[in-house]
Amino acid sequence: MQSDSKKGTWVNELPIVLWSLRTTPSRVIGETPFSLVYGSEAVLPVEAGLPTYRQIWFSEDENDHRMREQLNLLNELRD
Repeated sequence: MQSDSKKGTWVNELPIVLWSLRTTPSRVIGETPFSLVYGSEAVLPVEAGLPTYRQIWFSEDENDHRMREQLNLLNELRD
C-alpha cells in the first residue's frame, strides 16, 4: 500500500494495515493471529451489517457468566 499524499499521513493508514495483518491466515500455521488470540474469527467490518451465527446466538448473560467462571479459575490458579 502506498500513500501518494503528504508525508506523515501513513499513521492514518496504520489501523487498516494492522487489521489486514491480524485477519490474514498465516501460511505456516493456517490460522489468523486474531483467531489465535480470541478463539474465533474476526467479524469483518463489511459483515457487521449482516448477522452471523456468532451474533445471533450471542447472549450477554451467558457471556458474563462464562467470563466470571474464567476469572475465578484464573484466580484459583494464581493462589
